[in-house]
Amino acid sequence: MIIKFIGSVIGIALAWILLFSLNNLAFSHLELSHFVNWIFLPAGIRLVAVLLFDSVAIVGLFVGAMVTSDFSHTSLPHAIVIAAISAINPYIAVNISKYFLQIDGLLSNLKAPQLLILCSTAAVFNSLAHELYFNSIKLDNTPLSNSITMMIGDFFGCLIMLYLLSIAIKLIRKYIAADHV
Repeated sequence: MIIKFIGSVIGIALAWILLFSLNNLAFSHLELSHFVNWIFLPAGIRLVAVLLFDSVAIVGLFVGAMVTSDFSHTSLPHAIVIAAISAINPYIAVNISKYFLQIDGLLSNLKAPQLLILCSTAAVFNSLAHELYFNSIKLDNTPLSNSITMMIGDFFGCLIMLYLLSIAIKLIRKYIAADHV
């Protein structure tokens, strides 16, 4: 049980780190500030990790966010809070959405409209929580403008990741079906 937990945490953290690095390579020109980007791929791993691993995702996302923290822009205590916001908010957003959308634990009734709502809810929760924190510590002097950009970036990051995941699932199903012929 503990090995499965540690493996899941490491896998989620590595996925975060990989997507964070890929995001920096592919979309650094869309970065508004160190914390805000018009497309943020790791937002997609937040959603997928919580959907697949539930509360274990919080730990993996936190570890990944801490590893990718840029201490030239923030102190360790602020990095811990920012990583916690990044890790806890998707869990809350997904579980509230699952409750109201009546999505079962096996995600068997999860369709495109529910995925759009999940992406939107996660993006709103994350951007508002970050904005509240950034404003409380005077890190952000432009209320809401960065929040809106972060929300859009998280939403598009989620959509891109879910689209890529759906392609991967189709390819895996096709491979498995061809293997059984």
